[in-house]
Amino acid sequence: MTRYEELCTIYAAHRRIMKEYQESAVTFALSLLDAISQDLGITSDKISFRDEENKRFSGHPRPYIRLLQDSYFHLRFGIKLEEGPRIFPKEDFIQDIRFKKTDPSSSIWLVELPQGQTFSIDASNGQQEFHEITDILFKLISDFYRYYLTQFLSPEPNISPIGFKTESLGEE
Repeated sequence: MTRYEELCTIYAAHRRIMKEYQESAVTFALSLLDAISQDLGITSDKISFRDEENKRFSGHPRPYIRLLQDSYFHLRFGIKLEEGPRIFPKEDFIQDIRFKKTDPSSSIWLVELPQGQTFSIDASNGQQEFHEITDILFKLISDFYRYYLTQFLSPEPNISPIGFKTESLGEE
């Protein structure tokens, strides 16, 4: 075997390991999203995904799971919130997550939310492992709307996102 052939063998082995790692990341993300759907009691059509330009997409998350230079997989997803099926406006609460394995052969994943929470999840233990994340996500969303509405309606001048879309007042 020439030295070049040895390099090609090393390259091929590396590509195989990375493909396996990427597939395990997709499986992990699907498990997390399924846990979110089940724990929050929402259907999968209420979850969307965002690309690098923050454009909204539905379907499978695979194209939106990105391995970035920080060595984490990143996924931005939205949960559609609404007052009812035919009541507008509807709005997506956007959440970013990043995750990576602690070791390529391990079933332990580190999950980080940009709000500062970090979780160690053993994917071999099934859905119950994600319960803490879904609890935090529920609290983040509910606190967001409660806090910003209270802040917006306070008598003190402030700059705050109101937290949800409002309708035009229009003419009577």
